[in-house]
Amino acid sequence: MYNEERKLDFLRETRQSSEYGISVFSATEEAERLADKDLCELTSDEIQTLFDRHFGVRKRATDSAIALMQSYVKWCEDNGYSVSDGAFNLDIDMSAKIRRTMVMSPYDLGQILNETFDPVAEKTVDCLYRCFLWMAFIGIKDAIAIDLKVSQVDLDMMLIHLGDRDFDIYGEAIPSLRVACEATEFTYKHAKYTTTRSRFPGDNLFRGVRSDSIQLSTIRAAVGHALAKKGYAISYTKLYLSGIFYKAYEAERRGFPVNFDEMVMEQLRSTDRVYNERYSERKAARTIRQDFFDDYERWKRAFSVT
Repeated sequence: MYNEERKLDFLRETRQSSEYGISVFSATEEAERLADKDLCELTSDEIQTLFDRHFGVRKRATDSAIALMQSYVKWCEDNGYSVSDGAFNLDIDMSAKIRRTMVMSPYDLGQILNETFDPVAEKTVDCLYRCFLWMAFIGIKDAIAIDLKVSQVDLDMMLIHLGDRDFDIYGEAIPSLRVACEATEFTYKHAKYTTTRSRFPGDNLFRGVRSDSIQLSTIRAAVGHALAKKGYAISYTKLYLSGIFYKAYEAERRGFPVNFDEMVMEQLRSTDRVYNERYSERKAARTIRQDFFDDYERWKRAFSVT
């Protein structure tokens, strides 16, 4: 951390969460060193750039970081350090970052996949990478998606059957899913020649030529490398959130109320927390629901949709 002792003193004296404070101050360090001044002296433009580079796009995350920074600047001022009012004149706009890390529609995702991976018609293993990212936008968590079976994919009805839930398949995803479901071999392109290799038999959707399944860490690394090589900062998590917001937007356009209750319950189930009278499950649900609505409005603004 830049001016580490000062920041640790602040965290101790104000009884801020040390773990969270250190994570924020570690994220600000690069900007502080580049500007050769402490966070408390940065201008609002410098802080905006800092947020764009080092912080996530969700509103609660940015609001919490801003609150910590403002508290730190006030503490610095009270302790005789030179300060700027930059942290108090912020209108953090994450629209540019949202456009870099999320997508607006199945069409947009399809364009990114076409720019990043081999054409579907070539029937390379890239079809599996395409399908993996389609699973995110469709709304299936990666740890579940990696274990999908071909028998769970209904191309005719454009549905994926998972237990008692059905997930809609977007038309743009059908070509790559069809190859992933039906291919018995994959094309491998080398610098001097092209060959085909038989695919490992089985019902797993994500299987290659060596085994009946691909490790989640392996496909994450391959997809991440391919996207980064093309300059995309998109992740599975952000595509998953994009898909949630796209469904909400489509429902809203048809006149239905926006509803994130399913996502709220899913997040509550995944949180290992003991609730009490001061912070009840109902209050937690209300907070999570508001977070989704705030982030949904940000997403709409970023892509200029109403």
